[in-house]
Amino acid sequence: MVYFIFVLNNYLFLVFLMLQNFFYSKIQGAILYVSLSIVLCASACTVKKSTHTNGPTFVSHTNCLCPGTDKSADTTIILSTKKMISLCGIKSYSAQGTLFSGLSIVECNKMSPIQLNPTIAFLPKLKSDTLCLLQMQQLPMGEEWHYTNVSVLQQNLWFDKDTLKTKTAINTEFPKYSNSQILDIFEEYQKVNVEYNEQTILLMDKLFVSAISGNILAAKTFKNFEAKYKNLEGPYKSKYLELSAMLKAYFEVH
Repeated sequence: MVYFIFVLNNYLFLVFLMLQNFFYSKIQGAILYVSLSIVLCASACTVKKSTHTNGPTFVSHTNCLCPGTDKSADTTIILSTKKMISLCGIKSYSAQGTLFSGLSIVECNKMSPIQLNPTIAFLPKLKSDTLCLLQMQQLPMGEEWHYTNVSVLQQNLWFDKDTLKTKTAINTEFPKYSNSQILDIFEEYQKVNVEYNEQTILLMDKLFVSAISGNILAAKTFKNFEAKYKNLEGPYKSKYLELSAMLKAYFEVH
């Protein structure tokens, strides 16, 4: 690229010498020559910047295999260190991007995978040389409490020298409830009659989001939910245990 610029620059200078008689003065010709040289250098720098990247990238098709099988990994991430992380799982698609469930993660063609919770769908994101797997959860959000796929926690994966490491972390971009929303939820909790229906789970979810929005009273109220709804069973019990485990993990890494 430098050699190309050098040759073209010399060519421009020769053209300038040949055509300088057409200008009113040598100063005008010199100004044109300098202007063309600046444009040339700027263009070359732009080309170099756009074609030379060292950041991590997602690759759909590689020679990386899922451990113990002859099946190619669903997706492989190539880090700037040239290390490769393969994702093996079941793909599904959402407005946020490609989700993976039943997920195992492994360094390309290594035999010691990291197994994640098979019931959770993960959304992969890259931050520098860290792979962030967002644990997606359907929770009521916004003023109308519409159920939306959001992430409370995430699994961060990175290489410490040649070892693939993982750690649970909080998703700092989680859309928390406002104080006025939380006050409305407390009022609803105080007034509601103990019944077991869709509204029971909705209230449970609202208290959970209020707790991870930073309200200590909401966390205590959620933990006492079983005291008010004494006969939780079936899907209600399962949902409460699921949210309780997530809330515990949240406060452990908070």
